[in-house]
Amino acid sequence: MKVHVGIYETPQPTTSGETEKKFHARVQSKGIRRLSEICDTLYGKGINSAQIKAVLDGIAIYIGESLREGYTLDMEEVGIFSLSMATETETNENGEMELKVAVNGVNFRPSPTLRKRIRWTEIYVDKSGLKKKKFTLEERKKKLKHYLENNVYIYVLAYSQLQDCSRYQAEKDLDTFCAEGFLTLSGKKHRKIYTLTP
Repeated sequence: MKVHVGIYETPQPTTSGETEKKFHARVQSKGIRRLSEICDTLYGKGINSAQIKAVLDGIAIYIGESLREGYTLDMEEVGIFSLSMATETETNENGEMELKVAVNGVNFRPSPTLRKRIRWTEIYVDKSGLKKKKFTLEERKKKLKHYLENNVYIYVLAYSQLQDCSRYQAEKDLDTFCAEGFLTLSGKKHRKIYTLTP
């Protein structure tokens, strides 16, 4: 089965001075596979869902504890996990520069085995994204409102998938909606979530 990939024009910031058009490819996701589907798949191999959940919970706890203790974790058939750090500079009340360091996520590097498994993925390239109708900001806002009436929050990647737009466009839209007071932002960097302002 082929993976569908869309080709899209990359929006350029108006201040960039770029005149040449740029394009990017994006996988058109078929959806999200959840734990219940893993359980259904492995059930036929004599493993029940309670056992699968217990093992996965144990692995997740072990990964979290290992990373918190400063280890890099090598899950041989899957890949390597390590902490991702963010560093920011701030000026204190004395006018001195201070460095602030915090954990901002997890780095993942796939194993050679996993890379081999995906290397020969068949793809179907859909170029219709280059000719598709562009929705106005108000139309995108309306679609977002409908989404948030049925979901508690949205994040940047989910918004870009909802609107079928680039991450750059998604962040620009969400910043605009926050400035208007339509949305409320919580979290920072990769943990940003947006909710409807009450």
